[in-house]
Amino acid sequence: QVVYASNDNYIISTNHFQSVQNGLSTEAKKQQFNTASGYRYHRVEECLTGQKQFTVADVARILRDTLGIKGTSIGLGNEKAINQLIGHHSIIFSPKDRIFWVSTFPFQIGGFVAYDLNKMANERKLLAGTSSVVDSIFIKADNAFLRIGYPRYQRYLALRKKLLMHQIDEKGIELMISLNPDYFDSYEQAGDHYAYSKQFDKALAYYTKALSCVIPGEKEYNRVKEKYASCQEKTFRNGNK
Repeated sequence: QVVYASNDNYIISTNHFQSVQNGLSTEAKKQQFNTASGYRYHRVEECLTGQKQFTVADVARILRDTLGIKGTSIGLGNEKAINQLIGHHSIIFSPKDRIFWVSTFPFQIGGFVAYDLNKMANERKLLAGTSSVVDSIFIKADNAFLRIGYPRYQRYLALRKKLLMHQIDEKGIELMISLNPDYFDSYEQAGDHYAYSKQFDKALAYYTKALSCVIPGEKEYNRVKEKYASCQEKTFRNGNK
């Protein structure tokens, strides 16, 4: 067994090993630097910097963060964000008070319901009128994001689905991109659509734009790069016929 201890009064855990025993391995370094894990770690670190104490609401704000390093927009749904808009639950736990908060739909954007473990321990039977839910410390939903950001993302996903089935016109593609303009996936999917219809010049332009965005990891970057090279070759061939 390996136990990791931090020199700080907190531990940040994303998706790579940090211990001396495992963190220095080649595979661990690949996971840290070639995937979204290391980037996401540094974003959490940024959110913690400059503040010594955090309220439960502060922690919820960090869990809801959809931005990149230095607060830049990297596109909704980006794997490098703390909140990738794919997680179905998030939990905040206060061991001293024996209270924990569980997020509600959608993702971490909805309210966090508080549960009192002390009450749970005393409720030997599920009797009518008893509850371990503490309404007074309920964390409200991020209503600003629910009103603006979330509907845009839902519309983006709906148009993306149409694009994957090639059931969309050029205006629809432009609308899809405008709803999530900083996300590499918007441009990669548009590039795929035009490559499929053999409009390689348009595909190249979108793949170029995708490569200029913040891409989650080496695997995704190489995938777009290969698509770009393939289109470039086909464009060259067509120009020499």
